[in-house]
Amino acid sequence: MEIFKIILLLILGLIFLIKAADIFVDSAVKIAKISGVPKMIIGATIVSLATTLPELFTSLSALFSGSSEAADIAVGNALGSVIFNTSVILSIAAIFMSGRADKRRIVGKAIILGLALSTLWLFSFDGVVKWYEGMIQLAFVGAFTFVNISSTKKHKRNNTKSKDEEIDNKGYVLMINFIILAVSALFIYIGSQLLVDNSIKIAEMTKVPGRVISITIMAIGTSLPELTTTITAIIKKEQSLSVGNVLGANILNVTLVLGSCGIFASKGMNVKDVTLFIDLPFIFGIIALFVVPLIFCGKLKKWQGIVGILAYLLYTSYLITTI
Repeated sequence: MEIFKIILLLILGLIFLIKAADIFVDSAVKIAKISGVPKMIIGATIVSLATTLPELFTSLSALFSGSSEAADIAVGNALGSVIFNTSVILSIAAIFMSGRADKRRIVGKAIILGLALSTLWLFSFDGVVKWYEGMIQLAFVGAFTFVNISSTKKHKRNNTKSKDEEIDNKGYVLMINFIILAVSALFIYIGSQLLVDNSIKIAEMTKVPGRVISITIMAIGTSLPELTTTITAIIKKEQSLSVGNVLGANILNVTLVLGSCGIFASKGMNVKDVTLFIDLPFIFGIIALFVVPLIFCGKLKKWQGIVGILAYLLYTSYLITTI
């Protein structure tokens, strides 16, 4: 009976986390609009950064939990999200939206992601990502934001300008949205705590390593916003939006989430050999599966999606069989 209670609380935490993050984004966007921030900047910065809040709060909550598996869960959640985003979500996009893609909106992000992953891999060789290495990872967030804004500017020039909406009672609306922002941030924290605490309990009860639970259950849960965006892109037939969103989410998981964990971990963020020699090489491979053909051919093909999903099934099978 205890296990059902734990699973229920875990699901509740996930609901709090995802829904509160969604409300947080909406309020942040409204505050930015009222404050006079251009829509282009809002879309390129606030929205893209805020969609990574579930992974950020969950990994930091795991790190501060005091559990013996804290670092494994923090790292596993971020890298597991990258794996699920690429091998499942991007595979779905490839299967249902195969065809020519806008390379200009993809190449810059692909380069930043490759560099961020390479530095993370190098930093992990001594088994610890130190605070100053975490700072270097965070520096990539600035590069990503610059590329995002530049890409949005070019895209905007090719589209008709939309009229900014007029907002009445700006002071009142601003105050309400600041309150909503604060409350949603609190629920993101509560959700991340419930998710982490109950994931640790499941790991202890079932003897399944925290790394495995974080790479699978937790990572899939915190990647639901990206999955929703991809489904929306499929419906609207916006292929480049889906690919760009997945690459952007991956960049922020590797830079913002793991960079923050490296900074706030008291003795640095521990990284195990299995992450260095299994998880990260798998990530390099699965990203190359999609990005290399996109850069050279400018196309996303169905076979890539099928191979991506098969690779994910093989990877998760490996995780289960090595428990």
